[in-house]
Amino acid sequence: MAQNKKLQTGIISLAIIVIICYMLIKLIGVRSLFALKMIVKVRFPKLLALTVSGVLVTSASLVFQSIVNNRILTPSMLGFDAIYIAIQTIIIFLLGSVNFLLNPIYNFILSTGLMIIVTLIMYRLVLQKSKNNVVILLLIGLILTTFLNNMVTFLQSIMSPDEYLNLSAGISISLTNMNLDLVLIALPIMITCIVLFYCDAKRLEIISLGEDNAINLGLSYNKEVIKHLIYIAISMAIATALVGPLSFLGLIVVNLTREIFKTNNYKILIIFSGLLAIIFLLLGITILEIVGHITTLPVIINLIGGIYLFYIVIKENKIWL
Repeated sequence: MAQNKKLQTGIISLAIIVIICYMLIKLIGVRSLFALKMIVKVRFPKLLALTVSGVLVTSASLVFQSIVNNRILTPSMLGFDAIYIAIQTIIIFLLGSVNFLLNPIYNFILSTGLMIIVTLIMYRLVLQKSKNNVVILLLIGLILTTFLNNMVTFLQSIMSPDEYLNLSAGISISLTNMNLDLVLIALPIMITCIVLFYCDAKRLEIISLGEDNAINLGLSYNKEVIKHLIYIAISMAIATALVGPLSFLGLIVVNLTREIFKTNNYKILIIFSGLLAIIFLLLGITILEIVGHITTLPVIINLIGGIYLFYIVIKENKIWL
């Protein structure tokens, strides 16, 4: 217990230090008060966007792993990111480059609603029947992602130039090109989602025991799973709309949090996986800014995530090469 308290204090302290470093790194050598205000004005919304997206991706991944009862799978691996991009493409393809759904608020509401519908359909047709079969879930995720990416490529090839430019601006969101228009909308939604996940921590612990055990313990399993899948769809829609796909972030951070704390207490896992995500994103961007952006953070995340995925598969199956 004392060891966990030290770890918790250390992670909280490190998160505070990293946030301060991220905010102040651009202030080195700045002497003008106007320049100082401009840097803070630019950096603070980005800090909020990174915080919101990191916390939501890891929380959604943690809850999703509980539902499918597997530490390898995350929402991104089942094509949630690809679904969001496909929705944006279809909106512009069907309605043109000038339509009211390109408004950030309306677009977010529609995209989130469609993602919830697709998620519930996937649950009924796939997750409910194959949630313990990792191979089938990974294959379905690969097929869905490939199909949607090919569909997007095809629709882009027959779009008009104006439609393509509008689409490119909408889906080229990344850690260096954030959609800051949604920050003020996303922040209260993030807080609401985290509070809901936190309040349902005990139920999530029961869900992670598996469907049969959860039902035997008196939990309305299907109702709880559907409710949390809706939360996951909302979380992934916000994170993808803000900073684009972060495929392996949830895998890395959630499993790292489990390894550090070695607990099934979801209140601790939700809080500290979020803090570790903030540390990972902000520290990575700060270091890249110092070294001159020799690469991009998503490349590093995907590289580390891919290696870590192999490590987990080898460890869980006791395969030695």
